[in-house]
Amino acid sequence: MKAPMFRPYINKDMVIVEFGSGGGYLLNNLDAKEKIGIEINDTAREKAKKLGIRSVKYIDDIPDDYVDVIISSSVLEHVESPLTALKQLRNKLKDGGKAIFYVPNESCDTEYQRSEINYHLYTWNCLTLGNLFKAAGYFVYSVKKVQEVWPKHYSTIEQQVSHELFEAICEIGGRAFDENRCMIVAIK
Repeated sequence: MKAPMFRPYINKDMVIVEFGSGGGYLLNNLDAKEKIGIEINDTAREKAKKLGIRSVKYIDDIPDDYVDVIISSSVLEHVESPLTALKQLRNKLKDGGKAIFYVPNESCDTEYQRSEINYHLYTWNCLTLGNLFKAAGYFVYSVKKVQEVWPKHYSTIEQQVSHELFEAICEIGGRAFDENRCMIVAIK
């Protein structure tokens, strides 16, 4: 759950969608008028429903021009056709709606492993991620490298320190473990 990184883009009057929502835990920690998860895993969708999160299997289960913000964290690299998915998601956004995505920025030194559990099909850097969203018809507002690692028990820590201090803690962890991600904000 990485609610703090999405909160600056969301308010309580918005309809938000999480692409690759799992059990709905991130959406459950965000304040919005309506929260919808898109999740292909049946078991995860059932968990989200138990939290009161509307969860659908397919992008096309959401009406066009309905959503204010689409969020996603570490999902796009698993999608077989990311360009197609981004085009479909764009249709769901209202005019001026935003897509905020985080993806791993893996090194070209990452070696193939036959039994690698994460099964990433794609990796991006800031240039290629921006190009992908542009090709899908978005206006790319910003793309940046984010170096962060979330500490164990982060939700407790987040409640006890300022947002700025929490971000600094995550950034220090990212530098210590050399963890990089790309963050994009794109607009319909």
